[in-house]
Amino acid sequence: MMMSSDADRVLRDLGRRAAGLSPADVERVVREGRQAARRAGRALEFNDLVQALGQSKPPLPANVRRRLAIHEAGHLVAHMSLGVGRISAVSIDTTEGGGWVRMERPLEQEATEDFLEKMLVLYLSGRTAEEQILGSAVASSGGSTQSDLAMATRLALDMESKLGFGEEMPLLHYEFQDYSWALLTHKDLARRVHSRLFDAEVEARGLVLRNKREIDLIVEALLIHGTLEGELLKAVIDRLDPISALGAL
Repeated sequence: MMMSSDADRVLRDLGRRAAGLSPADVERVVREGRQAARRAGRALEFNDLVQALGQSKPPLPANVRRRLAIHEAGHLVAHMSLGVGRISAVSIDTTEGGGWVRMERPLEQEATEDFLEKMLVLYLSGRTAEEQILGSAVASSGGSTQSDLAMATRLALDMESKLGFGEEMPLLHYEFQDYSWALLTHKDLARRVHSRLFDAEVEARGLVLRNKREIDLIVEALLIHGTLEGELLKAVIDRLDPISALGAL
C-alpha cells in the first residue's frame, strides 16, 4: 500500500509535468494513459501518465529551452531581490512553448509608487536577462497584449494617467480605452511612459549583472526539471547566495 507521503510526491511530480495544460488537456492525457494501460492488459500506472504527458508537449530545441530558462530565471531573481510577492512556482514547460512564474502577492503589499516601480523592473527583468546573457531578446517578450513589455507599458501609462503618480499633473485622472491610441496621439505622455520603462530597464540590467551566478544556477535547475515548485523550488533557492538587492553596489 502506498503511503500518503509517496502519493503526495507522485502527485507533485505529475503536477510539475502537467504545468501549463488546461483541464481538457489533463483529461485527454489521463484518457490516453488508460488506453495504453488497457492495451498492455494491466491497470493504469504512473509511467503511462508520464508518457502521455510527454507526447502532449513536443520537446523544444535546446537553445529555445535555455533562452526560456534564462528569461524565467531573470524574473525569479528580480522577485527575490525586490521582495515583490511570493514565488510558488517557475516553469519552462507549457503547451504553448513558453514559461511562467507564479507569484502570490501578500495583502500587506500596498500599491504605492515604489511598489509599482518595482513591478516595472520585474516585468522587464526576463527580457533584460536574455539581452545581457545571450546578447539579444526575442520578440515573444513583446508583441502580444499579455507579454511582459505590454504589461509594463500599460502599468507605466496608468501610473502617468490615472493612478496619481504622473510627473507633470498627478491629480488629473485620464481613463484611456485604447492604450496604443493614447500613446500615439499624446507624444509628451508617451515620452514620460517610455522614461519610466527606460529607468526600470536600467535597474533590471544592474540586477541581472549582479546576480549572474544565481541566474546560472536557476537555469541549470530549470533545464533539468522543467518546473520548480514546493520542496524542489526551496532546494534551488537554498543553494543561492544572498540575492543582490536593487541599487546595491
